[in-house]
Amino acid sequence: MPRSRLLPMLVCAAVLACQPPTMTRSEALRYQQQVEAEVERFGRLMNNARVDSLVGMYEPGDALRVFRPDGTASRGLAEEEGALRAFFGSIQYMNFVIQSPVTELLSGSTALTTFGHSTDLVGNDGRRRPVTAGRATVIWVRDESDDSWKIRLLHLSANVPSLN
Repeated sequence: MPRSRLLPMLVCAAVLACQPPTMTRSEALRYQQQVEAEVERFGRLMNNARVDSLVGMYEPGDALRVFRPDGTASRGLAEEEGALRAFFGSIQYMNFVIQSPVTELLSGSTALTTFGHSTDLVGNDGRRRPVTAGRATVIWVRDESDDSWKIRLLHLSANVPSLN
């Protein structure tokens, strides 16, 4: 199994092993809708380069992991905030398109979202970079203190470029 798929699967298995019993149908529906709204919000904030708002979507602390298509990774919120500021400081324009998101509620406090994505960038030098397409996996955890969903793991991959 490729390494790009192994980590999210291991994290999901570990999270599932630690979950409490089931939730009511109304809770499940509410949580599902909340997470789906957060996925849309994530895409909107990425396109608008809203770093402070994006940082607020991540789980605070050192448990956070973010893996990018270029192979770089962030551990913890402080490191991810620095990576986001550096990235958005290096571009003039970005169009991040989320395609066919699917969210599965794993428990009352954990959800998994997968989606395809494409990213079109223009660097600070004014040059358009090749459009990148790939897949994403997001593990969400619910903060019970304010009933909000936060990203604990974000894994963005890039497809192998076409030879055509």
